[in-house]
Amino acid sequence: MFIVWGKKERRQKSGFVAEICPACKAILPHHLIELREAPHIYYARIGRGKIVGYQTECHQCSEVQSIHPSRYDARLDLEIEIDRLVDLTHPGLPAELAAHRDREDRAERGEIEGEERIKVMQEALYTVASAVEKKSTSGGGNDPMTLYSFLATLILPWFVAVPGFNNPGPVGEALLWAGLAVFAIGLAATFYLYRTSLRRFIQRTQGEAIVDALRDYNPSPTELVDLADGLRESDSAIGKSVDTKWLVDLFHSVGAITGTPIA
Repeated sequence: MFIVWGKKERRQKSGFVAEICPACKAILPHHLIELREAPHIYYARIGRGKIVGYQTECHQCSEVQSIHPSRYDARLDLEIEIDRLVDLTHPGLPAELAAHRDREDRAERGEIEGEERIKVMQEALYTVASAVEKKSTSGGGNDPMTLYSFLATLILPWFVAVPGFNNPGPVGEALLWAGLAVFAIGLAATFYLYRTSLRRFIQRTQGEAIVDALRDYNPSPTELVDLADGLRESDSAIGKSVDTKWLVDLFHSVGAITGTPIA
């Protein structure tokens, strides 16, 4: 008998905590979520499985972030008024949020420099990075250009090659080879478009959000290069896809940059 078996991950809500939502930039109620990995047969889960991680999900915007449960003093079964939820689950949150906002203000005034300032700017891009990550995990390659290229790769070679079947001899052979060449070129183009789909997604939809997030920091071209390098080191979807020259040119185009362009 053929048995489909393996491990299946599921998310299980296990109470409420107070947390800072990086998207809303405020202290809000969050679901505490256990990530469990359980064996399954025919995709039917067996048992509760073991815990492999934790997340919180904002009750207002559904933004998810990875955490460690030791961050909280307790978890509550029911959602209660936010001030009380803070007192019971994480009383240090207001001070943490105030310190974070103070660091942002000092970075905007230029009182923070170097790696710390770059890190603050990376944190300011959280919403953009989250949108790119979601696009990546939901099938970042399924953009229109990739789809059109794939369809053309399947169809166009036939229009070139089919006449070759009815023309024996050198002409027919040439048409068959031409059809094969068109197929190979289309396949290469589709692969390239698939690999660069997230980069084009960022450039097509996230430019304004990136400028809005970083405009108050008035970054220099060198800082934007360092920012892109830092994102790449984070191994995030946006880090793998952001184009440094495009980022610098974007800020020059809207006048939200100091210094001179980088060649």
